[in-house]
Amino acid sequence: MAKVYDASWHRPAPALLQPGDGIILYASRTEAKCPTAAECAAYRARGVIVRFVFEDSATRAAIGNYADGKADGALTLGQVKAKGGQRGDVVYFAADSNALMSLEYARGFRDGLTSFFMAGPYAGDRNLERARVSLGMTKLWQASAGSWSDHWNPAAHHGAYEHAVLYQVVGASPVPGTDLNVINDHAWHTVVGATTPEDDVSYSDWPEAAQQALYNDVASAVVARGVAPYNGTLAAILNDIRARVVAVGVAVGTLDPTGGGTLDAHAVAQEIITGLGPDLAHQVLVALNAALPNQ
Repeated sequence: MAKVYDASWHRPAPALLQPGDGIILYASRTEAKCPTAAECAAYRARGVIVRFVFEDSATRAAIGNYADGKADGALTLGQVKAKGGQRGDVVYFAADSNALMSLEYARGFRDGLTSFFMAGPYAGDRNLERARVSLGMTKLWQASAGSWSDHWNPAAHHGAYEHAVLYQVVGASPVPGTDLNVINDHAWHTVVGATTPEDDVSYSDWPEAAQQALYNDVASAVVARGVAPYNGTLAAILNDIRARVVAVGVAVGTLDPTGGGTLDAHAVAQEIITGLGPDLAHQVLVALNAALPNQ
Protein backbone atom coordinates (compact mmCIF):
# COMPACT_ATOMS: atom_id res chain seq x y z
CA MET A 1 0.00 0.00 0.00
CA ALA A 2 1.34 3.43 -0.95
CA LYS A 3 2.64 5.69 1.79
CA VAL A 4 3.22 9.44 1.97
CA TYR A 5 6.26 10.91 3.69
CA ASP A 6 7.34 14.47 4.37
CA ALA A 7 10.92 15.64 4.80
CA SER A 8 12.85 18.89 5.12
CA TRP A 9 16.55 19.05 5.94
CA HIS A 10 17.30 15.33 5.57
CA ARG A 11 15.68 13.99 2.45
CA PRO A 12 15.68 10.22 1.90
CA ALA A 13 17.30 8.53 -1.08
CA PRO A 14 14.70 7.67 -3.74
CA ALA A 15 15.54 3.96 -3.35
CA LEU A 16 14.11 4.05 0.19
CA LEU A 17 10.66 4.81 -1.22
CA GLN A 18 8.45 2.60 -3.36
CA PRO A 19 6.90 3.49 -6.72
CA GLY A 20 3.49 4.97 -6.01
CA ASP A 21 4.58 6.49 -2.68
CA GLY A 22 4.44 10.23 -2.17
CA ILE A 23 6.88 12.67 -0.65
CA ILE A 24 6.12 16.23 0.43
CA LEU A 25 9.14 18.52 0.37
CA TYR A 26 9.65 22.15 1.30
CA ALA A 27 9.36 25.46 -0.47
CA SER A 28 10.99 28.16 1.62
CA ARG A 29 13.33 31.12 1.69
CA THR A 30 15.76 28.84 3.55
CA GLU A 31 17.55 27.22 0.64
CA ALA A 32 19.02 24.25 2.51
CA LYS A 33 15.53 23.18 3.54
CA CYS A 34 14.44 22.86 -0.08
CA PRO A 35 15.18 20.12 -2.60
CA THR A 36 16.91 20.79 -5.89
CA ALA A 37 15.24 20.23 -9.23
CA ALA A 38 17.54 17.24 -9.72
CA GLU A 39 16.40 15.67 -6.44
CA CYS A 40 12.77 16.08 -7.46
CA ALA A 41 13.47 14.53 -10.85
CA ALA A 42 15.16 11.55 -9.16
CA TYR A 43 12.09 10.91 -7.01
CA ARG A 44 9.81 11.10 -10.04
CA ALA A 45 12.07 8.73 -11.97
CA ARG A 46 11.52 6.28 -9.13
CA GLY A 47 7.75 6.64 -9.59
CA VAL A 48 7.28 8.74 -6.43
CA ILE A 49 4.69 11.54 -6.34
CA VAL A 50 6.42 14.82 -5.38
CA ARG A 51 4.49 17.62 -3.71
CA PHE A 52 5.46 20.66 -1.64
CA VAL A 53 4.64 22.51 1.56
CA PHE A 54 5.65 26.12 2.20
CA GLU A 55 7.04 27.16 5.57
CA ASP A 56 9.47 29.86 6.61
CA SER A 57 8.47 29.89 10.28
CA ALA A 58 5.96 27.99 12.39
CA THR A 59 3.86 31.07 13.13
CA ARG A 60 3.93 32.79 9.72
CA ALA A 61 0.42 31.58 8.85
CA ALA A 62 -0.88 32.74 12.23
CA ILE A 63 0.46 36.29 12.26
CA GLY A 64 0.69 36.99 8.52
CA ASN A 65 -1.80 39.10 6.61
CA TYR A 66 -3.18 38.82 3.08
CA ALA A 67 -0.14 40.48 1.51
CA ASP A 68 2.21 38.14 3.38
CA GLY A 69 0.26 35.14 2.21
CA LYS A 70 0.17 36.31 -1.38
CA ALA A 71 3.92 36.96 -1.38
CA ASP A 72 4.58 33.49 0.04
CA GLY A 73 2.22 31.92 -2.48
CA ALA A 74 3.92 33.69 -5.39
CA LEU A 75 7.35 32.62 -4.13
CA THR A 76 6.11 29.05 -3.82
CA LEU A 77 4.56 29.14 -7.29
CA GLY A 78 7.93 29.99 -8.82
CA GLN A 79 9.90 27.47 -6.80
CA VAL A 80 7.54 24.56 -7.39
CA LYS A 81 7.15 25.22 -11.12
CA ALA A 82 10.94 25.35 -11.45
CA LYS A 83 11.12 21.90 -9.84
CA GLY A 84 8.62 20.20 -12.10
CA GLY A 85 5.28 21.05 -10.53
CA GLN A 86 2.35 20.75 -12.93
CA ARG A 87 -0.98 22.49 -13.11
CA GLY A 88 -3.48 20.94 -10.72
CA ASP A 89 -0.86 19.89 -8.15
CA VAL A 90 -1.78 20.53 -4.53
CA VAL A 91 0.69 22.78 -2.68
CA TYR A 92 0.42 22.98 1.09
CA PHE A 93 1.27 25.79 3.48
CA ALA A 94 2.14 25.17 7.11
CA ALA A 95 0.28 26.57 10.10
CA ASP A 96 2.50 24.67 12.51
CA SER A 97 1.40 26.04 15.86
CA ASN A 98 -1.46 26.08 18.34
CA ALA A 99 -2.37 29.66 17.35
CA LEU A 100 -5.39 30.37 15.19
CA MET A 101 -4.46 30.49 11.54
CA SER A 102 -4.95 33.83 9.80
CA LEU A 103 -7.66 33.26 7.22
CA GLU A 104 -6.45 36.36 5.37
CA TYR A 105 -2.98 34.83 5.10
CA ALA A 106 -4.50 31.58 3.81
CA ARG A 107 -6.58 33.46 1.25
CA GLY A 108 -3.51 35.41 0.14
CA PHE A 109 -1.44 32.24 -0.22
CA ARG A 110 -4.13 30.69 -2.39
CA ASP A 111 -4.24 33.79 -4.58
CA GLY A 112 -0.46 33.86 -4.82
CA LEU A 113 -0.51 30.37 -6.33
CA THR A 114 -2.93 31.69 -9.00
CA SER A 115 -5.11 28.98 -10.53
CA PHE A 116 -2.04 26.95 -11.46
CA PHE A 117 -1.76 25.10 -8.13
CA MET A 118 -4.36 24.33 -5.46
CA ALA A 119 -3.64 25.46 -1.90
CA GLY A 120 -4.06 23.19 1.09
CA PRO A 121 -3.25 23.86 4.75
CA TYR A 122 -1.04 21.71 6.98
CA ALA A 123 -2.40 22.45 10.45
CA GLY A 124 -4.19 21.23 13.52
CA ASP A 125 -7.71 19.99 13.03
CA ARG A 126 -9.23 23.14 14.50
CA ASN A 127 -7.52 25.31 11.87
CA LEU A 128 -8.30 22.83 9.12
CA GLU A 129 -11.99 23.10 9.96
CA ARG A 130 -11.81 26.90 9.84
CA ALA A 131 -10.13 26.77 6.42
CA ARG A 132 -12.73 24.31 5.16
CA VAL A 133 -15.75 26.24 6.39
CA SER A 134 -14.55 29.80 5.75
CA LEU A 135 -12.46 29.38 2.59
CA GLY A 136 -13.80 26.18 1.05
CA MET A 137 -10.39 24.49 1.19
CA THR A 138 -10.56 20.72 0.82
CA LYS A 139 -6.94 19.48 0.67
CA LEU A 140 -6.52 19.37 4.45
CA TRP A 141 -3.42 17.80 6.03
CA GLN A 142 -3.60 17.19 9.78
CA ALA A 143 -0.43 17.84 11.80
CA SER A 144 0.75 15.23 14.29
CA ALA A 145 1.04 17.50 17.34
CA GLY A 146 -1.22 15.80 19.88
CA SER A 147 -1.43 18.81 22.18
CA TRP A 148 -3.19 21.01 19.60
CA SER A 149 -4.31 18.80 16.73
CA ASP A 150 -6.77 16.44 18.40
CA HIS A 151 -9.76 18.64 19.21
CA TRP A 152 -12.21 16.34 17.42
CA ASN A 153 -11.42 13.32 19.54
CA PRO A 154 -8.35 13.52 21.81
CA ALA A 155 -8.72 9.88 22.80
CA ALA A 156 -8.67 8.66 19.21
CA HIS A 157 -5.90 11.05 18.14
CA HIS A 158 -5.40 11.28 14.39
CA GLY A 159 -8.02 9.96 12.09
CA ALA A 160 -10.98 11.48 13.92
CA TYR A 161 -11.12 14.60 11.72
CA GLU A 162 -12.88 13.08 8.74
CA HIS A 163 -12.18 15.88 6.25
CA ALA A 164 -8.38 15.53 6.31
CA VAL A 165 -6.84 14.04 3.18
CA LEU A 166 -3.67 13.15 5.13
CA TYR A 167 -2.99 12.41 8.79
CA GLN A 168 0.58 12.92 9.93
CA VAL A 169 1.49 9.96 12.14
CA VAL A 170 2.68 10.41 15.70
CA GLY A 171 5.89 8.49 16.28
CA ALA A 172 8.77 7.21 14.20
CA SER A 173 8.66 6.78 10.44
CA PRO A 174 10.11 3.66 8.80
CA VAL A 175 12.15 5.95 6.50
CA PRO A 176 14.83 7.88 8.44
CA GLY A 177 14.59 11.65 8.27
CA THR A 178 10.90 11.69 7.39
CA ASP A 179 7.45 11.81 8.92
CA LEU A 180 4.91 9.21 7.83
CA ASN A 181 1.38 10.17 6.79
CA VAL A 182 -1.77 8.08 6.55
CA ILE A 183 -3.76 8.59 3.34
CA ASN A 184 -7.43 9.34 3.93
CA ASP A 185 -8.14 10.50 0.37
CA HIS A 186 -6.23 9.09 -2.58
CA ALA A 187 -6.65 12.42 -4.37
CA TRP A 188 -4.53 14.10 -1.67
CA HIS A 189 -2.02 15.31 -4.23
CA THR A 190 -4.03 16.63 -7.14
CA VAL A 191 -7.21 18.25 -8.35
CA VAL A 192 -9.48 15.68 -9.95
CA GLY A 193 -9.72 16.30 -13.68
CA ALA A 194 -6.89 18.86 -13.78
CA THR A 195 -5.38 17.57 -16.99
CA THR A 196 -5.98 20.39 -19.46
CA PRO A 197 -3.58 23.29 -18.92
CA GLU A 198 -5.38 25.38 -21.51
CA ASP A 199 -8.37 25.79 -19.16
CA ASP A 200 -8.43 28.96 -17.06
CA VAL A 201 -4.65 29.50 -17.15
CA SER A 202 -2.80 32.15 -19.12
CA TYR A 203 -0.47 30.86 -21.79
CA SER A 204 2.62 32.14 -19.95
CA ASP A 205 1.73 29.85 -17.02
CA TRP A 206 1.46 26.68 -19.10
CA PRO A 207 4.08 23.97 -18.53
CA GLU A 208 6.68 23.96 -21.33
CA ALA A 209 5.41 20.61 -22.60
CA ALA A 210 1.89 22.02 -22.97
CA GLN A 211 3.20 25.06 -24.86
CA GLN A 212 5.05 22.74 -27.23
CA ALA A 213 1.89 20.68 -27.69
CA LEU A 214 0.06 23.81 -28.82
CA TYR A 215 2.82 24.60 -31.27
CA ASN A 216 2.60 21.07 -32.65
CA ASP A 217 -1.18 21.32 -32.97
CA VAL A 218 -0.92 24.55 -34.93
CA ALA A 219 1.89 23.23 -37.10
CA SER A 220 -0.03 20.05 -37.91
CA ALA A 221 -3.10 22.04 -38.85
CA VAL A 222 -1.09 24.30 -41.13
CA VAL A 223 0.50 21.32 -42.83
CA ALA A 224 -2.90 19.67 -43.24
CA ARG A 225 -4.08 22.79 -45.07
CA GLY A 226 -1.08 22.62 -47.40
CA VAL A 227 -0.18 26.23 -46.64
CA ALA A 228 3.54 25.72 -46.23
CA PRO A 229 5.97 22.83 -46.01
CA TYR A 230 6.66 21.82 -42.42
CA ASN A 231 10.27 22.57 -41.58
CA GLY A 232 10.20 21.79 -37.89
CA THR A 233 9.44 25.12 -36.25
CA LEU A 234 6.11 26.81 -35.78
CA ALA A 235 7.69 30.27 -35.94
CA ALA A 236 8.96 29.60 -39.46
CA ILE A 237 5.57 28.29 -40.59
CA LEU A 238 3.77 31.30 -39.15
CA ASN A 239 6.19 33.66 -40.89
CA ASP A 240 5.51 31.83 -44.16
CA ILE A 241 1.77 32.33 -43.85
CA ARG A 242 1.87 35.81 -42.27
CA ALA A 243 0.65 37.58 -45.41
CA ARG A 244 -2.25 35.15 -45.84
CA VAL A 245 -3.36 35.49 -42.22
CA VAL A 246 -3.20 39.28 -42.24
CA ALA A 247 -4.93 39.44 -45.60
CA VAL A 248 -8.05 37.72 -44.32
CA GLY A 249 -8.19 39.95 -41.26
CA VAL A 250 -7.67 37.29 -38.62
CA ALA A 251 -7.27 38.64 -35.08
CA VAL A 252 -3.92 37.11 -34.24
CA GLY A 253 -2.34 39.72 -32.00
CA THR A 254 0.37 42.13 -32.99
CA LEU A 255 3.21 42.08 -35.46
CA ASP A 256 6.64 42.31 -33.93
CA PRO A 257 8.11 45.66 -35.04
CA THR A 258 11.63 44.53 -34.14
CA GLY A 259 11.44 41.47 -36.34
CA GLY A 260 10.85 43.10 -39.69
CA GLY A 261 7.09 42.64 -39.45
CA THR A 262 7.20 38.93 -38.68
CA LEU A 263 4.35 37.39 -36.74
CA ASP A 264 4.91 36.82 -33.02
CA ALA A 265 4.18 33.10 -32.49
CA HIS A 266 3.41 33.63 -28.81
CA ALA A 267 0.89 36.35 -29.61
CA VAL A 268 -0.78 34.06 -32.12
CA ALA A 269 -0.93 31.24 -29.58
CA GLN A 270 -2.41 33.52 -26.93
CA GLU A 271 -5.10 34.76 -29.29
CA ILE A 272 -5.99 31.22 -30.27
CA ILE A 273 -6.31 30.24 -26.61
CA THR A 274 -8.40 33.30 -25.76
CA GLY A 275 -10.76 32.76 -28.63
CA LEU A 276 -11.23 29.03 -28.60
CA GLY A 277 -11.45 27.36 -25.22
CA PRO A 278 -10.45 23.95 -23.93
CA ASP A 279 -10.77 21.54 -26.88
CA LEU A 280 -7.64 22.95 -28.42
CA ALA A 281 -6.46 20.10 -30.63
CA HIS A 282 -9.73 20.02 -32.57
CA GLN A 283 -10.62 23.70 -32.49
CA VAL A 284 -7.24 24.94 -33.68
CA LEU A 285 -7.75 22.97 -36.86
CA VAL A 286 -11.29 24.30 -37.28
CA ALA A 287 -10.11 27.87 -36.71
CA LEU A 288 -7.27 27.60 -39.18
CA ASN A 289 -9.54 26.07 -41.79
CA ALA A 290 -11.86 29.04 -41.40
CA ALA A 291 -9.12 31.67 -41.24
CA LEU A 292 -6.79 30.68 -44.05
CA PRO A 293 -7.74 31.21 -47.68
CA ASN A 294 -8.81 28.20 -49.68
CA GLN A 295 -6.02 26.47 -51.52
